[in-house]
Amino acid sequence: MTHTMVKTFTRPNTDTVWYEGSSEKQAFMIAQINAGNRISRDISISENELVKTVTTVWKDEQALNAIQDAPEIITHRQARKAYSDANGITGTAV
Repeated sequence: MTHTMVKTFTRPNTDTVWYEGSSEKQAFMIAQINAGNRISRDISISENELVKTVTTVWKDEQALNAIQDAPEIITHRQARKAYSDANGITGTAV
């Protein structure tokens, strides 16, 4: 059964640029798509442009759990957290 993860990021103003992942993380995710592990990803921005919602559908919960310890993902999470902390961006994941 598929597993959906929803992440929401809120920035303090529209002058603050959203964090973008590295090319290594993007290549890793392309490999997940090609392997059939990541089914889809949808990004929406609120009308006031302060809230970004990322909805990702995985093949199953095991597929999502399997990538959590990958070096590309760990590095990405650390970099995103540092950028978000420095720029007043908050986030939640469900």
